[in-house]
Amino acid sequence: MNDLRKKWSEKEISEAKKIIDSRHLKDKSRSLAHMNKVIYWTVLLVMIIGNFIVSMALIPFLLLIDKLTLNVVIVFIGLGMGLLFNLLINDIEHIDEKHHYIAAIMLPLLAVVNFFLMMEVSEYIGNKLELPVVRESALLIGLLYAAAFLLPYLRNVFFSGKLKYK
Repeated sequence: MNDLRKKWSEKEISEAKKIIDSRHLKDKSRSLAHMNKVIYWTVLLVMIIGNFIVSMALIPFLLLIDKLTLNVVIVFIGLGMGLLFNLLINDIEHIDEKHHYIAAIMLPLLAVVNFFLMMEVSEYIGNKLELPVVRESALLIGLLYAAAFLLPYLRNVFFSGKLKYK
């Protein structure tokens, strides 16, 4: 009965806190690292598909709005998709530096390709329907979208110190 009423010393309390904290921070399973990689590649695939859908959804706008409005719309959509991507990537806890580089290079390149395809398809549709098409450079529109898309991610990477430059 006396054992139940025993008071802990400061040293014992401190030691117990250390044990609890170290167990909380230490991942005992190897599956978490593997699961993070699966989640990472799934997020990249979803963002690639999302970028393609967004670029195809913009085709009617290309046929109906002027250059300035189109550029503003593309920047806002790029920022929105970039914020979504940044949110998803930041929720994955343990991804390597190389995965950040892959994401930072692959997604904008694919966005430029998507927007190039979008411009070609919109020009084709515009010609078939005899509508005036915004004669903006497909590369310029793709780069504008890619820059807006990358802005939230790069801001987070540079200011959070996730990538270390030697």
